[in-house]
Amino acid sequence: MTKKELYHKRKSKGVCVNCGGEIEKERKGKTMCRKCADEKNKSQRLDRATYIKHGICPICKTNRLVGDEHRCYECSVRENQRVKGYRDKEKEIDPVGYSKRNSEASRRTRWKYVSQGLCVRCGRKKSAQFTLCARCRERQKEYDIRYKERKEN
Repeated sequence: MTKKELYHKRKSKGVCVNCGGEIEKERKGKTMCRKCADEKNKSQRLDRATYIKHGICPICKTNRLVGDEHRCYECSVRENQRVKGYRDKEKEIDPVGYSKRNSEASRRTRWKYVSQGLCVRCGRKKSAQFTLCARCRERQKEYDIRYKERKEN
């Protein structure tokens, strides 16, 4: 029996596709038991960290990384196109609802960050008296300068 056949046989029986053990009730609908899933996740995290440490894209495992990026240019483009496809499809189905859902989600996130005293843009750094952290304020200033220059020309 091939690996693929064994996988499908175990999956149809509702047991862990890796070890053949029972899947916990709280993991209903999953294909692996908690132990096997944790081992797989740990292994994948370690592999990813190793690839990044050696400057290799952890997604395609062939291209070199540039700077402090976490994926190569080609994989970034592919991911952006994939996400754009989902967005475009959703916008096509319900353009008004899509816009409304996005603005509501942004509003909720902003208020969550404000209540926790975090930067409302990146949500990472504490911002004492401003709604933006120093890094985001600096970026906003640069953007404002570029926008002003473009508007004048």
